[in-house]
Amino acid sequence: MAITISILALLATFFQAYLQRAHNQKSVKPFGQIDLRDMDGHLFVAVSNNGVGPLIIENVEYIKDVHSYTKLNDLLTIDIALYDNVAIADGVVKVLYPGTQLRLFEIVFNQAEPRDMIKLTCAELSLLTIQISAKDIYENKITIIRNLEWFDRHVKGSNCFARVAVENVDLH
Repeated sequence: MAITISILALLATFFQAYLQRAHNQKSVKPFGQIDLRDMDGHLFVAVSNNGVGPLIIENVEYIKDVHSYTKLNDLLTIDIALYDNVAIADGVVKVLYPGTQLRLFEIVFNQAEPRDMIKLTCAELSLLTIQISAKDIYENKITIIRNLEWFDRHVKGSNCFARVAVENVDLH
């Protein structure tokens, strides 16, 4: 009888250790998200960590048609001096702590910029898909994918920045 109770206690201990490990992994799980913005002459594409554990980014790929690129400047025709971008490929690892953001692409236009430049940037971005390969601290693989067609709504419509584009509207 004593041996049976001892074995049951040992099994209960192992099960409790399993449950504790599962809880520990869930309590530091990252949640990666690709954020897009275009407002007031400011465009950016960023990856955010909205989880509670660090997000370890191993690779960022930009997909156009069926081809994959690791550098955004290989895909854009606008002058590289006009925008900031971050390339993450083999050998380079970025760690995003909870509540932080990494801007993969950022450009700021002023009102004097030609409309064609803004539309060109939106049009080129809208053809891309971003795929991010990452992991958590327990080596669980995470893949984040987002199509940038969202920028296309301005190319088909009127302009890229609604607030900037308002010109002498007569309210009477």
